[in-house]
Amino acid sequence: MKQVIEVMGELWKAHRRIWIIIALFTVIWCWAGVRTIDWLGWPQSRDVRTALFMSAQFVLFHFAIRAIFRFLEPRLKG
Repeated sequence: MKQVIEVMGELWKAHRRIWIIIALFTVIWCWAGVRTIDWLGWPQSRDVRTALFMSAQFVLFHFAIRAIFRFLEPRLKG
């Protein structure tokens, strides 16, 4: 467990800019989607907002998990 925590710390230090860009992309994606829904005046806006938020989270976690495994694979193989 200690090794995983150390590697995660290295991953954060090495790819801090990427994590920040992914987080900003997620926030902008959600904000733009909600603003567009408000502008269109869709009556089912709550459901659409939830769908946009969930899709943005899926994208965020997809790339985060890929980056983690891509970084950890050579280190864990030894």
